Amino acid sequence: MLHACGRAVPARVRELVALDGARPLAAFRRIYLPLAWPLVAGAFALVALLSLTELPATLLLLPPGVPNFTQHLLNQMHYARDAHVVASCALLAVLYIAAAAAAVLFARVRLRRAAPPLCLAGLLALAAGCGAAAADGVPDVLVVLGRTGDGQGEFLYPRAIDIDAAGNLFVADKTGRIQKLTAEGAVLRIARVPRIEAGKPTGLSVGPDGRLYVADTHYSRVLIFDAEGVLRGEFGSYGTGGGRFIYPTDVAFDGAGRIFVSEYGGNDRISIFTARGEFVRSFGKPGAALGEFSRPAAMAVDRARGILYVADACNHRIVRCSLAGEVIDALGAAGREPGAFAYPYGLALLGDGRLVVCEYGNNRIQVLAPDGRSLACLGRAGRTPGCLAYPWAVAVAGGDRAFIVDAGNNRIQVWRL
Repeated sequence: MLHACGRAVPARVRELVALDGARPLAAFRRIYLPLAWPLVAGAFALVALLSLTELPATLLLLPPGVPNFTQHLLNQMHYARDAHVVASCALLAVLYIAAAAAAVLFARVRLRRAAPPLCLAGLLALAAGCGAAAADGVPDVLVVLGRTGDGQGEFLYPRAIDIDAAGNLFVADKTGRIQKLTAEGAVLRIARVPRIEAGKPTGLSVGPDGRLYVADTHYSRVLIFDAEGVLRGEFGSYGTGGGRFIYPTDVAFDGAGRIFVSEYGGNDRISIFTARGEFVRSFGKPGAALGEFSRPAAMAVDRARGILYVADACNHRIVRCSLAGEVIDALGAAGREPGAFAYPYGLALLGDGRLVVCEYGNNRIQVLAPDGRSLACLGRAGRTPGCLAYPWAVAVAGGDRAFIVDAGNNRIQVWRL
């Protein structure tokens, strides 16, 4: 921007200013600033956009499938990994200085004729990189619900979804709203969580009694809303002891009325509660070994087989546990091939026991058999229907319909599995 400001004033004008003997401050105020202020204003607006809106702006500007450095940095801040944050910021500074130097050099040598071919080559390379994340199946898209906005039926970075017994959807986004919609997208009701200054919820679950349980992540608690959207209770508070949370992410239920709550941020465990919210026990701890978790982001209960599935997001695997809290095994590892995962953030269970996994990092939906085999990988990175941009969660209904939270595209896609 500074280089462009200097180039905005013609050389003849600069010579006249020097000949006239104008002082630097007066020359800047009367000559340079009137010509360069659009560049300054544009640079300020861009920095403000990226600074104030953080992740949502980055997701809109960054092509899906490209590694998201912003999210990694925010995760490091969440975990208070000071050394990692300092190293990441130092790396950013070096990269920006190198990019600025390259841009200035490029402008000075005036490679105007080479610019269009270079830009085209860069776009083609970027498109090729995005295509590398493509899955092996084309989804059957039934409908796309919602669009970008904060009005009814609109979403601003949705992150959680569930479906009640009547087939209605509950969707939470980063405005702190929980919208209740029909399966066709008509808005029935809007509820709001009490506070959003520290952050917004990342998990919604409809309980056996029809009440909505909300993992109020950044307030270290679980909120309970009735069928009319009225807040009726809560349990949990900040801490590391039994019955306390740091960042709760999801809520699940077994057939005996027990409640399971996953959390991360230092506890990285699953806690078990009675139907009245009384603490029973917890299992798991931070780490990568079997029995350890790194950001357990979602859960699904297979009551017929007595299995609790846990999306162990930052370990890039699905962990299978008994309903008593004993870890059985882990499925998958980091990767793009079928049977591998990249940040599995959402889980849902079909009636026949198949597990639907929403992969934030691979921009796809993967379907697993009850024995853990990968049956299908659907979707790829992109903006059009059938493509995903940083999908966060998934819910299923009707035996074969998947409702996918396409967070980076601010919409819900409905696919037939």
